[in-house]
Amino acid sequence: MPFIEETGGIFSDINTQMINLPAHEPVSVLTHLRRALLLEISGGEKRIGSKNEITSWILKHYQENPIVGDMMKAIMLVEEDLVLTRDDLPSLEDSINKLYLLETNTLPEFFFVSSILEDVRYGIMFHREHLKGGGIVYSATLYNLQDLTNRIYRFDIRAYQAEPEPLMSACTGDGWVRIPRDEIASVPPSAFAFQCLAAYYNYKYRMLPLDSIIDEESANRPTNNYLIKLLSQAYANKVACTRVMVPLDAVQPWDIDHALSIPEERIKAFMPHAIESGRPAYELVLYEKNGQLIMDDDYLAYLAYNVIEIDRVPAVIIGPFSNTAVQVLGRGFSELIPPISVSPCRQPSSRPRLSKQDMLKNKLKGLAPANNPQTQFESVFIKFCRLLGNKSTVERDLHKFIKAYPQILDCHLAKLYSEVRIGNCRADLVLQYNQADKRIVLIELERHSDEIFTKTNQLRHKVTHAIKQVNDWIRQIRENKQDIPDWLQGNYVVEGLVVIGRSRKLTAEKKEVLFGLNTNQTVKVITYDDLLERMHHLINALDQ
Repeated sequence: MPFIEETGGIFSDINTQMINLPAHEPVSVLTHLRRALLLEISGGEKRIGSKNEITSWILKHYQENPIVGDMMKAIMLVEEDLVLTRDDLPSLEDSINKLYLLETNTLPEFFFVSSILEDVRYGIMFHREHLKGGGIVYSATLYNLQDLTNRIYRFDIRAYQAEPEPLMSACTGDGWVRIPRDEIASVPPSAFAFQCLAAYYNYKYRMLPLDSIIDEESANRPTNNYLIKLLSQAYANKVACTRVMVPLDAVQPWDIDHALSIPEERIKAFMPHAIESGRPAYELVLYEKNGQLIMDDDYLAYLAYNVIEIDRVPAVIIGPFSNTAVQVLGRGFSELIPPISVSPCRQPSSRPRLSKQDMLKNKLKGLAPANNPQTQFESVFIKFCRLLGNKSTVERDLHKFIKAYPQILDCHLAKLYSEVRIGNCRADLVLQYNQADKRIVLIELERHSDEIFTKTNQLRHKVTHAIKQVNDWIRQIRENKQDIPDWLQGNYVVEGLVVIGRSRKLTAEKKEVLFGLNTNQTVKVITYDDLLERMHHLINALDQ
């Protein structure tokens, strides 16, 4: 029988407990994997590292490889491991046939399954990613309990009915290799990954006896007969459904009394689950009446989105609509309607007798998460790592991101200006400090993929040209030329910065050369990793 393994007791003597287990008996591989990583973080000490140690370790992985960073973070944060015997797994045929249900009934961003393959205990970390053109890819990373770090398989499983191929791909030493549908069974680890994915779907979307479900909320509020009729027609494929992104402020709750009756602790408990990777995780079910989009089925998600201040949310609109602010993602019928979810019932808390609209507004405002600078910096750090780890990122993307998050450059800056005209050229970014030293820093951004040195440790032409350009800007500012902005006129200590390339591409010798070249220079050359290191130190300082 399958069971859920909570991830506590990480340093209990698990190996001793396993001595008498038969080969076919599964265990929680996630617990072992997490213990191994915690030992690495603590330098081999049998203890759980501090929050600062764990955060620093995870951010380092993000800087080196955002995909690995995601994986390490997930291993630390996933709360359960679905442990299955071999007999608990569905057949491969059933698993493949269920694949396209995963396109509409999505699973969590990260989840873990442990089971047995050929008398060896394996654990699989699944990662859900949305494809740009539509569909979903579930990445499966297999960990062998006998060798947790070295013997690892990696597969991608594609759930996209419009473009089903490649259905499955395997990561090899020579790159990604497609596995045709009729060959999956001949590759046991790939079939195993498919079966574990389907097993987790069966666990998350399992059938419940109707008599085990208590709908206390509906019993205590008016029945929305109009929505019931629409849903009945939709499930009979008589009314069309449309998957959309919609401005949250365009949606109104049908029963504001019910919205007010939902206890604050329930909303707070739901909020961490409402967002995954910065995106809303739950679709609202809507319909339009008298020109207004109405929600009467997903109050927790609706209220949580309001608290977190999400601008646009995913939804499925049942029936016709005229709202032009929505972005249409897909059209269909009942297959687009999100599955029904259940949660433990709680008693509603009492409310003061105030204006209902004001009560709801104040309630949601009071639940807003605290403004935590460390959490904000961690989020920006990870986003920046993802941007730098993406091969398609161009210089304009980096410029736009740094402009949006100037703390990447300096958390103490007074003002940041973008694309400042100096003579016949434009400086990418300019930092203006109004402290006693009256300092200006002119910044030229180059591509993160550019090389800094030649094979003979000479600066490449692109670097020397950027340095010369910044020095020209500095000269014009010092000479108070007329073709510069008024706010740059006056007495300033002017410095320059060229940001280019990645430190991980530099040998120790090249790093020493760069350090020497920057010594006592008005214009310094740094890498994007140097910016990440500055942020990393700041995050650690905020945790003190």
